[in-house]
Amino acid sequence: MANIADIFSFRNISTAIESVKTGIPDRLPSVFNTITEKVFGNETTYHKFFGQRKLVQRTEYGAPSKGYSQNPVTQQPVILTSFNAHVTVEQELLLRLRNVNDLMAQQKAMDFIERKARELKTRFENNRIAHKIQMLRKGAYWYDSSGNLLQSSSGAVATVDFGVPAGNQGQVSSCISATWATTSTNIYGDIIALDKKAIQATGRPLKHFFYGNAIPTYIYKNDSFKHYFQFNPQYFQAFANKPGYIPDGFMGKTWHHMGDVFFENESGTVVQGWDDDILAMTPEIDSDVYTMFEGSKIVPTGMGVQTGETVNLGNTELVHGIHGYSVMTVDPIQVKLIIGDEGMPVWKNAADLYIADVVP
Repeated sequence: MANIADIFSFRNISTAIESVKTGIPDRLPSVFNTITEKVFGNETTYHKFFGQRKLVQRTEYGAPSKGYSQNPVTQQPVILTSFNAHVTVEQELLLRLRNVNDLMAQQKAMDFIERKARELKTRFENNRIAHKIQMLRKGAYWYDSSGNLLQSSSGAVATVDFGVPAGNQGQVSSCISATWATTSTNIYGDIIALDKKAIQATGRPLKHFFYGNAIPTYIYKNDSFKHYFQFNPQYFQAFANKPGYIPDGFMGKTWHHMGDVFFENESGTVVQGWDDDILAMTPEIDSDVYTMFEGSKIVPTGMGVQTGETVNLGNTELVHGIHGYSVMTVDPIQVKLIIGDEGMPVWKNAADLYIADVVP
């Protein structure tokens, strides 16, 4: 295989192509990217207030008032995950950059370096997307000894668990009355029951429904929706026009197709991010239920030489979230392009996340 120097020895290099499209599917509403909070370092704490839903007791006219205690306020500590990686700019590329007599070689070297940095940053963007999806699908993050994100707790050495109640998973306290794969199951009634449970649990109605590949067909063919489709023919037609998708507004909900989400692990294997029969549900997304916490780190402001000596803090700055910088090593002379991220998507109110298996 030719090295970089061999490639640049030819002046008639054509434009590079991208044989596999970069990035992974992001099917989540944009609000997941806008609710952020910057924190100092990698730790923070938020408070949980429990709203008042009780009544007051009757008293006789003129009787003393009855005393009531305030609902509890709890503290929830958060320790953010940390991700750091680098790519190396080899001497061959640095030589091409210094070759003032060959502008084409310089430009191609800059293109290769830019692509190195862009691909590495894309890994971090992919990482955030995959974590948000797993937060909704699993209610937890698991990592193996190499720091890889896992789909289950098997082999995990580190865990972040958001504490979704058992009654919010599986059949969701029998709100999923029977398998949705059977046309006679009252799916319409199940969705009504899920709404009722959500209102009683936290007072927040369900808004966003994130669904796997099989769920649109279950609904479209289900007997319990015959009358609904009769009086709402636009939804029946929408199902027919775009099989495999649930139209927005159906049953008053916002539906998100998650059947094609995935990422690629370090061995190159495609990891499916969502199961066909899984339906995750949340209320309206706001800072009461979700936040992307972005930790902070000190990084150098310019490219310096890595010598192992004491760092001059005057040449550093505090950054949050995804950040990048470069350093030069001297043995051999190379440049490291370093990117890091102290950001972590956090589901803050576990009782507002429902993860149903509709084929129990």
